[in-house]
Amino acid sequence: MSFYNSNKWKHKRKRILKRDLFLCQECKRYGNDVTANIVHHIFPLEDYPELRLNSSNLISVCGDCH
Repeated sequence: MSFYNSNKWKHKRKRILKRDLFLCQECKRYGNDVTANIVHHIFPLEDYPELRLNSSNLISVCGDCH
């Protein structure tokens, strides 16, 4: 869990949310604009730690979609 408290993660999380305009990318696929507050690892962190800060592996989602 210390990864999620790191400055690198906090900075990356902020950049991903800004990149996605703070909108849930899953809801957006269906034409809905829902605020995102979570950055999700597409390929799980536990299985792919090398992708933990890779922007292409991160997506902004709402709590319901997470």
